[in-house]
Amino acid sequence: MGADYPDAAREWIARIASLMALVAAGWVALFVLSVQGPRWFANLLGKYGAVGVTAIAGWVATTIAGVQVGGSARRVGDDLPTTSRLVAWVTKLAPSNRVADYMSVHASLTGVRGIIAPLVAFHAITHYSLVTVGWFCVALILLGNATLLPEILASRSLQPAAGPMEDLPE
Repeated sequence: MGADYPDAAREWIARIASLMALVAAGWVALFVLSVQGPRWFANLLGKYGAVGVTAIAGWVATTIAGVQVGGSARRVGDDLPTTSRLVAWVTKLAPSNRVADYMSVHASLTGVRGIIAPLVAFHAITHYSLVTVGWFCVALILLGNATLLPEILASRSLQPAAGPMEDLPE
C-alpha cells in the first residue's frame, strides 16, 4: 500500500471508501429521521402551529423546485427559463477555470444555511414578534440583493454570455 501501489488502485479504493461513507451517512440520516422525525414534526406543529406548517410547506416547495432546476439539462444557446438563469448567474462571478470550485462552495453554504436558518428563526420567534422577525428577514434579503447590485448592473450593460454549460451531444 505504499509508494509501490499503483495510483489507479489507490484512486479506486478512495472512491469506494467515499461511496461507502456516503451510503453509511445516508443510512444514519434515514434512521434518525425515521425514529426522531415524527416527534420533531409533532413538536414543530404543536409549538408553532401555522408557522410550522408554513415552514414545512416552504421546505417541500424549495426541495421540489431545486430538483426541477437541478435536473434540467440545457445546451449553450437554449433560451433558459428565469430560474435556470439565476442558477447560471452564480457562475458568472467565478473565473472560467474555477466554476466547479465556486459552485461546490455555493452548494455547501446553501446547505449550511438551510440547516441553520430554521433553527435561528424558530429561536427568534420565541423572543420577538413574528412581524419583527419578518421585517428583519426582509432587511436581510434587501441587503443581500444590494451587495450584488453592482454586479447585476455591470452584467446588464455587457452582451449576454453563452453560459458555463457545454454543448450536450444529441
